[in-house]
Amino acid sequence: MDQARINADGITPLAPEFARIDAIHDVPTLLDEIGHLKQTGVSALFGFGFSADIKDPKSTIICRLSQGGLGLPEPGYYQRTDPATKAIRDAYVAHVTKMLTFAGETSDQAGADAAAILALETQLAGVSKKPVELRDPLANYHKMTFLDLGALTPGVTWEPYFVAADVKRPGSLNVGQPDFFKALGPILTSTPMPVWKAYLRWRLIRSEAGYLSSPIENESFHFYGTTLRGIPEMQPRWQRVVSATDNALGDSLGQLYVAQTFPPEAKARALAMINNLKSVLRDDLGSLPWMTEPTRKQALAKLDAMRVKVGYPDKWRDYRKLDVSSPAMWLTPWPPPPSTIDTTRGNLASVPIPRNGA
Repeated sequence: MDQARINADGITPLAPEFARIDAIHDVPTLLDEIGHLKQTGVSALFGFGFSADIKDPKSTIICRLSQGGLGLPEPGYYQRTDPATKAIRDAYVAHVTKMLTFAGETSDQAGADAAAILALETQLAGVSKKPVELRDPLANYHKMTFLDLGALTPGVTWEPYFVAADVKRPGSLNVGQPDFFKALGPILTSTPMPVWKAYLRWRLIRSEAGYLSSPIENESFHFYGTTLRGIPEMQPRWQRVVSATDNALGDSLGQLYVAQTFPPEAKARALAMINNLKSVLRDDLGSLPWMTEPTRKQALAKLDAMRVKVGYPDKWRDYRKLDVSSPAMWLTPWPPPPSTIDTTRGNLASVPIPRNGA
Protein backbone atom coordinates (compact mmCIF):
# COMPACT_ATOMS: atom_id res chain seq x y z
CA MET A 1 0.00 0.00 0.00
CA ASP A 2 3.04 2.30 0.17
CA GLN A 3 2.49 3.89 -3.24
CA ALA A 4 4.89 6.74 -2.53
CA ARG A 5 7.78 4.34 -1.96
CA ILE A 6 6.86 2.25 -4.99
CA ASN A 7 6.78 5.36 -7.18
CA ALA A 8 10.12 6.50 -5.80
CA ASP A 9 11.66 3.12 -6.64
CA GLY A 10 10.45 3.35 -10.24
CA ILE A 11 12.10 0.69 -12.38
CA THR A 12 15.02 0.05 -10.00
CA PRO A 13 13.61 -3.20 -8.51
CA LEU A 14 14.22 -4.81 -11.92
CA ALA A 15 17.81 -3.57 -12.26
CA PRO A 16 19.43 -6.90 -11.25
CA GLU A 17 17.40 -8.76 -13.85
CA PHE A 18 18.17 -6.17 -16.53
CA ALA A 19 21.87 -6.69 -15.78
CA ARG A 20 21.48 -10.44 -16.26
CA ILE A 21 19.69 -9.89 -19.56
CA ASP A 22 22.43 -7.50 -20.74
CA ALA A 23 24.99 -10.26 -20.11
CA ILE A 24 23.38 -12.66 -22.62
CA HIS A 25 25.75 -13.37 -25.52
CA ASP A 26 24.67 -16.66 -27.12
CA VAL A 27 21.82 -19.17 -27.21
CA PRO A 28 22.94 -21.14 -24.09
CA THR A 29 23.08 -17.95 -21.97
CA LEU A 30 19.75 -16.91 -23.49
CA LEU A 31 18.13 -20.19 -22.42
CA ASP A 32 19.79 -19.90 -19.02
CA GLU A 33 18.18 -16.49 -18.51
CA ILE A 34 14.77 -17.70 -19.74
CA GLY A 35 14.98 -20.55 -17.20
CA HIS A 36 16.02 -18.12 -14.46
CA LEU A 37 13.13 -15.80 -15.28
CA LYS A 38 10.76 -18.77 -15.10
CA GLN A 39 11.99 -19.40 -11.55
CA THR A 40 11.01 -15.83 -10.62
CA GLY A 41 7.55 -16.19 -12.16
CA VAL A 42 8.24 -14.56 -15.54
CA SER A 43 7.29 -16.65 -18.57
CA ALA A 44 9.07 -16.04 -21.86
CA LEU A 45 9.13 -17.74 -25.27
CA PHE A 46 7.34 -20.95 -24.24
CA GLY A 47 5.40 -22.43 -21.36
CA PHE A 48 6.86 -24.81 -18.80
CA GLY A 49 5.33 -26.58 -15.82
CA PHE A 50 4.50 -29.91 -14.23
CA SER A 51 1.35 -32.00 -14.32
CA ALA A 52 0.11 -35.54 -14.05
CA ASP A 53 0.66 -37.67 -17.12
CA ILE A 54 -2.85 -37.82 -18.62
CA LYS A 55 -2.21 -41.40 -19.72
CA ASP A 56 -0.83 -42.45 -16.33
CA PRO A 57 -2.20 -39.91 -13.83
CA LYS A 58 -1.78 -42.03 -10.70
CA SER A 59 1.94 -42.62 -10.92
CA THR A 60 3.71 -40.18 -13.23
CA ILE A 61 4.48 -36.49 -12.93
CA ILE A 62 5.61 -35.10 -16.23
CA CYS A 63 7.40 -31.92 -17.33
CA ARG A 64 5.17 -30.02 -19.71
CA LEU A 65 6.45 -27.77 -22.50
CA SER A 66 3.97 -25.72 -24.48
CA GLN A 67 3.87 -23.00 -27.09
CA GLY A 68 3.90 -19.44 -25.80
CA GLY A 69 5.85 -16.21 -25.82
CA LEU A 70 3.14 -13.96 -27.26
CA GLY A 71 2.24 -10.57 -25.83
CA LEU A 72 -1.15 -10.50 -27.57
CA PRO A 73 -3.90 -12.92 -26.53
CA GLU A 74 -3.62 -15.50 -29.33
CA PRO A 75 -1.96 -16.05 -32.73
CA GLY A 76 -4.80 -14.56 -34.74
CA TYR A 77 -4.00 -11.08 -33.44
CA TYR A 78 -0.74 -11.24 -35.40
CA GLN A 79 -2.27 -12.65 -38.58
CA ARG A 80 -5.67 -11.08 -39.21
CA THR A 81 -5.73 -8.09 -41.55
CA ASP A 82 -9.03 -6.44 -40.63
CA PRO A 83 -8.82 -2.78 -39.52
CA ALA A 84 -9.72 -3.49 -35.89
CA THR A 85 -6.95 -6.07 -35.44
CA LYS A 86 -4.42 -3.89 -37.25
CA ALA A 87 -5.32 -1.05 -34.88
CA ILE A 88 -4.67 -3.35 -31.90
CA ARG A 89 -1.27 -4.30 -33.31
CA ASP A 90 -0.39 -0.64 -33.76
CA ALA A 91 -1.50 0.07 -30.19
CA TYR A 92 0.56 -2.89 -29.02
CA VAL A 93 3.74 -1.56 -30.65
CA ALA A 94 3.09 1.85 -29.09
CA HIS A 95 2.55 0.19 -25.70
CA VAL A 96 5.74 -1.90 -25.89
CA THR A 97 7.64 1.22 -26.96
CA LYS A 98 6.44 3.13 -23.94
CA MET A 99 7.20 0.27 -21.55
CA LEU A 100 10.73 -0.05 -22.89
CA THR A 101 11.29 3.67 -22.32
CA PHE A 102 10.37 3.01 -18.68
CA ALA A 103 13.15 0.39 -18.75
CA GLY A 104 15.63 3.10 -19.72
CA GLU A 105 15.70 2.97 -23.52
CA THR A 106 15.55 6.10 -25.65
CA SER A 107 12.32 6.66 -27.59
CA ASP A 108 14.01 5.84 -30.91
CA GLN A 109 15.62 2.65 -29.59
CA ALA A 110 12.41 1.59 -27.83
CA GLY A 111 10.43 2.09 -31.04
CA ALA A 112 12.89 0.01 -33.06
CA ASP A 113 12.92 -2.71 -30.40
CA ALA A 114 9.12 -2.76 -30.21
CA ALA A 115 8.90 -3.29 -33.98
CA ALA A 116 11.47 -6.10 -33.74
CA ILE A 117 9.55 -7.70 -30.86
CA LEU A 118 6.34 -7.65 -32.91
CA ALA A 119 8.19 -9.29 -35.81
CA LEU A 120 9.61 -11.97 -33.50
CA GLU A 121 6.25 -12.69 -31.89
CA THR A 122 4.67 -12.82 -35.35
CA GLN A 123 7.12 -15.62 -36.18
CA LEU A 124 6.10 -17.45 -33.01
CA ALA A 125 2.41 -16.93 -33.80
CA GLY A 126 2.95 -18.37 -37.27
CA VAL A 127 4.07 -21.73 -35.84
CA SER A 128 1.55 -21.79 -32.98
CA LYS A 129 -1.68 -23.76 -32.87
CA LYS A 130 -4.94 -21.85 -32.79
CA PRO A 131 -6.91 -21.84 -29.51
CA VAL A 132 -9.47 -24.35 -30.82
CA GLU A 133 -6.62 -26.76 -31.63
CA LEU A 134 -5.42 -26.62 -28.03
CA ARG A 135 -8.70 -27.92 -26.61
CA ASP A 136 -8.06 -31.60 -27.38
CA PRO A 137 -5.69 -32.92 -24.68
CA LEU A 138 -4.72 -36.01 -26.66
CA ALA A 139 -3.83 -33.93 -29.73
CA ASN A 140 -1.49 -31.93 -27.48
CA TYR A 141 0.11 -34.94 -25.81
CA HIS A 142 3.50 -35.96 -27.16
CA LYS A 143 5.52 -37.80 -24.56
CA MET A 144 9.24 -37.90 -25.20
CA THR A 145 12.60 -38.00 -23.49
CA PHE A 146 15.11 -35.22 -22.99
CA LEU A 147 17.13 -36.66 -25.88
CA ASP A 148 14.03 -36.63 -28.08
CA LEU A 149 13.62 -32.91 -27.36
CA GLY A 150 17.19 -32.31 -28.47
CA ALA A 151 16.58 -34.24 -31.67
CA LEU A 152 13.46 -32.16 -32.30
CA THR A 153 15.47 -28.94 -32.06
CA PRO A 154 18.91 -29.64 -33.59
CA GLY A 155 21.54 -27.11 -32.65
CA VAL A 156 19.79 -26.14 -29.39
CA THR A 157 21.33 -27.25 -26.09
CA TRP A 158 18.55 -27.40 -23.50
CA GLU A 159 20.61 -28.11 -20.39
CA PRO A 160 21.10 -24.42 -19.47
CA TYR A 161 17.35 -23.84 -19.41
CA PHE A 162 16.50 -26.83 -17.22
CA VAL A 163 19.38 -26.22 -14.82
CA ALA A 164 18.33 -22.58 -14.40
CA ALA A 165 14.71 -23.69 -13.94
CA ASP A 166 15.94 -26.02 -11.16
CA VAL A 167 15.18 -29.21 -13.08
CA LYS A 168 18.60 -30.81 -13.14
CA ARG A 169 17.67 -33.65 -15.47
CA PRO A 170 14.07 -33.91 -16.65
CA GLY A 171 12.62 -37.37 -17.04
CA SER A 172 9.59 -37.69 -19.26
CA LEU A 173 8.47 -34.61 -21.17
CA ASN A 174 5.16 -33.77 -22.72
CA VAL A 175 6.02 -31.48 -25.62
CA GLY A 176 2.50 -30.29 -26.30
CA GLN A 177 3.11 -28.77 -29.72
CA PRO A 178 6.16 -30.37 -31.38
CA ASP A 179 5.83 -28.28 -34.55
CA PHE A 180 6.25 -25.12 -32.45
CA PHE A 181 9.44 -26.39 -30.84
CA LYS A 182 10.77 -27.74 -34.12
CA ALA A 183 10.42 -24.24 -35.57
CA LEU A 184 11.74 -22.66 -32.38
CA GLY A 185 15.23 -24.02 -32.99
CA PRO A 186 15.90 -21.94 -36.14
CA ILE A 187 14.20 -18.92 -34.54
CA LEU A 188 16.50 -19.17 -31.52
CA THR A 189 19.64 -19.31 -33.63
CA SER A 190 18.70 -16.78 -36.34
CA THR A 191 17.28 -13.96 -34.22
CA PRO A 192 19.97 -11.39 -33.29
CA MET A 193 20.92 -11.27 -29.62
CA PRO A 194 19.96 -7.56 -29.26
CA VAL A 195 16.41 -8.51 -30.25
CA TRP A 196 16.33 -11.31 -27.69
CA LYS A 197 17.55 -8.92 -25.01
CA ALA A 198 14.85 -6.38 -25.87
CA TYR A 199 12.25 -9.17 -25.91
CA LEU A 200 13.25 -10.39 -22.44
CA ARG A 201 13.30 -6.84 -21.05
CA TRP A 202 9.77 -6.49 -22.38
CA ARG A 203 8.61 -9.81 -20.93
CA LEU A 204 10.08 -8.88 -17.56
CA ILE A 205 8.51 -5.43 -17.27
CA ARG A 206 5.23 -6.76 -18.70
CA SER A 207 5.08 -9.45 -16.01
CA GLU A 208 6.01 -7.15 -13.12
CA ALA A 209 4.14 -3.99 -14.18
CA GLY A 210 1.45 -4.41 -11.53
CA TYR A 211 4.07 -4.23 -8.77
CA LEU A 212 5.95 -1.19 -10.10
CA SER A 213 5.37 2.58 -10.10
CA SER A 214 2.06 4.15 -11.07
CA PRO A 215 3.12 5.26 -14.60
CA ILE A 216 4.20 1.70 -15.46
CA GLU A 217 1.17 0.08 -13.86
CA ASN A 218 -1.22 2.55 -15.50
CA GLU A 219 0.31 2.06 -18.95
CA SER A 220 0.04 -1.70 -18.61
CA PHE A 221 -3.59 -1.46 -17.55
CA HIS A 222 -4.38 1.01 -20.34
CA PHE A 223 -3.38 -1.54 -22.98
CA TYR A 224 -4.28 -4.90 -21.43
CA GLY A 225 -7.28 -3.68 -19.47
CA THR A 226 -8.82 -0.91 -21.55
CA THR A 227 -7.63 -1.41 -25.14
CA LEU A 228 -7.95 -5.21 -25.20
CA ARG A 229 -10.78 -5.82 -22.73
CA GLY A 230 -12.71 -2.57 -22.58
CA ILE A 231 -12.30 -2.13 -18.80
CA PRO A 232 -12.45 1.62 -18.11
CA GLU A 233 -10.51 1.77 -14.86
CA MET A 234 -8.48 -0.30 -12.40
CA GLN A 235 -9.83 -1.58 -9.12
CA PRO A 236 -8.86 0.51 -6.09
CA ARG A 237 -5.35 -0.27 -4.90
CA TRP A 238 -6.51 -1.91 -1.67
CA GLN A 239 -8.46 -4.46 -3.69
CA ARG A 240 -5.45 -5.21 -5.88
CA VAL A 241 -3.28 -5.61 -2.77
CA VAL A 242 -5.74 -8.04 -1.19
CA SER A 243 -5.82 -10.04 -4.45
CA ALA A 244 -2.02 -10.16 -4.51
CA THR A 245 -1.99 -11.37 -0.90
CA ASP A 246 -4.60 -14.00 -1.69
CA ASN A 247 -2.54 -15.26 -4.62
CA ALA A 248 0.70 -15.40 -2.63
CA LEU A 249 -0.51 -16.43 0.85
CA GLY A 250 -4.01 -17.68 0.25
CA ASP A 251 -4.33 -19.89 3.32
CA SER A 252 -3.12 -17.20 5.73
CA LEU A 253 -5.51 -14.64 4.31
CA GLY A 254 -8.23 -17.31 4.24
CA GLN A 255 -7.83 -17.95 7.96
CA LEU A 256 -8.43 -14.28 8.69
CA TYR A 257 -11.48 -14.27 6.42
CA VAL A 258 -13.20 -17.39 7.75
CA ALA A 259 -12.53 -16.33 11.34
CA GLN A 260 -15.02 -13.51 10.75
CA THR A 261 -17.41 -15.05 8.23
CA PHE A 262 -17.55 -18.84 8.71
CA PRO A 263 -16.86 -19.99 12.28
CA PRO A 264 -16.40 -23.67 13.19
CA GLU A 265 -20.04 -23.91 14.27
CA ALA A 266 -21.20 -23.00 10.75
CA LYS A 267 -18.90 -25.59 9.21
CA ALA A 268 -20.16 -28.21 11.65
CA ARG A 269 -23.79 -27.49 10.65
CA ALA A 270 -22.93 -27.76 6.95
CA LEU A 271 -21.07 -31.03 7.48
CA ALA A 272 -23.97 -32.44 9.48
CA MET A 273 -26.37 -31.60 6.67
CA ILE A 274 -24.12 -33.23 4.05
CA ASN A 275 -23.61 -36.34 6.19
CA ASN A 276 -27.37 -36.64 6.60
CA LEU A 277 -27.79 -36.45 2.83
CA LYS A 278 -25.13 -39.12 2.34
CA SER A 279 -26.85 -41.32 4.91
CA VAL A 280 -30.19 -41.04 3.12
CA LEU A 281 -28.50 -41.73 -0.21
CA ARG A 282 -26.84 -44.80 1.27
CA ASP A 283 -30.25 -46.09 2.41
CA ASP A 284 -31.70 -45.47 -1.05
CA LEU A 285 -28.83 -47.25 -2.78
CA GLY A 286 -29.28 -50.21 -0.48
CA SER A 287 -32.97 -50.63 -1.31
CA LEU A 288 -33.47 -49.57 -4.94
CA PRO A 289 -35.25 -52.56 -6.56
CA TRP A 290 -34.07 -51.82 -10.12
CA MET A 291 -30.35 -51.73 -9.25
CA THR A 292 -28.34 -54.93 -9.73
CA GLU A 293 -26.00 -56.03 -6.96
CA PRO A 294 -22.76 -55.34 -8.89
CA THR A 295 -24.02 -51.83 -9.71
CA ARG A 296 -25.13 -51.29 -6.10
CA LYS A 297 -21.70 -52.34 -4.88
CA GLN A 298 -19.99 -49.86 -7.21
CA ALA A 299 -22.39 -47.06 -6.27
CA LEU A 300 -21.72 -47.56 -2.56
CA ALA A 301 -17.97 -47.62 -3.20
CA LYS A 302 -18.31 -44.33 -5.06
CA LEU A 303 -20.27 -42.84 -2.17
CA ASP A 304 -17.59 -43.96 0.30
CA ALA A 305 -14.89 -42.39 -1.86
CA MET A 306 -16.63 -39.00 -1.94
CA ARG A 307 -14.54 -36.25 -0.32
CA VAL A 308 -16.52 -33.59 1.50
CA LYS A 309 -14.93 -30.14 1.33
CA VAL A 310 -16.79 -27.38 3.14
CA GLY A 311 -15.66 -23.80 3.55
CA TYR A 312 -11.99 -24.27 4.31
CA PRO A 313 -9.45 -27.10 4.68
CA ASP A 314 -9.10 -29.17 7.82
CA LYS A 315 -5.35 -28.53 7.67
CA TRP A 316 -4.13 -25.09 6.66
CA ARG A 317 -0.96 -24.60 4.67
CA ASP A 318 1.97 -23.73 6.94
CA TYR A 319 3.96 -20.63 5.91
CA ARG A 320 6.21 -20.43 8.98
CA LYS A 321 9.35 -21.30 7.00
CA LEU A 322 8.65 -18.56 4.44
CA ASP A 323 10.79 -15.48 5.03
CA VAL A 324 8.82 -12.34 4.16
CA SER A 325 10.73 -9.23 5.10
CA SER A 326 11.53 -5.65 4.13
CA PRO A 327 13.54 -3.21 6.26
CA ALA A 328 11.14 -0.33 5.82
CA MET A 329 7.67 -1.79 5.35
CA TRP A 330 7.05 -5.34 6.47
CA LEU A 331 7.62 -5.06 10.20
CA THR A 332 4.42 -6.60 11.55
CA PRO A 333 4.26 -10.27 12.56
CA TRP A 334 2.63 -12.72 10.16
CA PRO A 335 -0.15 -13.53 10.34
CA PRO A 336 -1.36 -10.38 12.08
CA PRO A 337 -4.10 -10.57 14.70
CA PRO A 338 -7.67 -10.25 13.39
CA SER A 339 -7.90 -6.77 14.95
CA THR A 340 -5.66 -5.43 12.19
CA ILE A 341 -8.32 -6.07 9.55
CA ASP A 342 -10.27 -2.95 8.66
CA THR A 343 -13.69 -4.48 8.04
CA THR A 344 -15.32 -1.14 7.27
CA ARG A 345 -13.34 -0.76 4.04
CA GLY A 346 -12.57 -4.39 3.27
CA ASN A 347 -8.89 -3.46 3.60
CA LEU A 348 -6.02 -5.16 5.36
CA ALA A 349 -4.25 -2.77 7.70
CA SER A 350 -0.54 -3.36 8.41
CA VAL A 351 -0.44 -6.66 6.51
CA PRO A 352 2.86 -7.37 4.69
CA ILE A 353 2.39 -8.07 0.99
CA PRO A 354 4.99 -10.56 -0.31
CA ARG A 355 6.05 -10.93 -3.91
CA ASN A 356 7.94 -13.96 -5.12
CA GLY A 357 11.20 -12.98 -6.76
CA ALA A 358 10.91 -9.25 -6.06
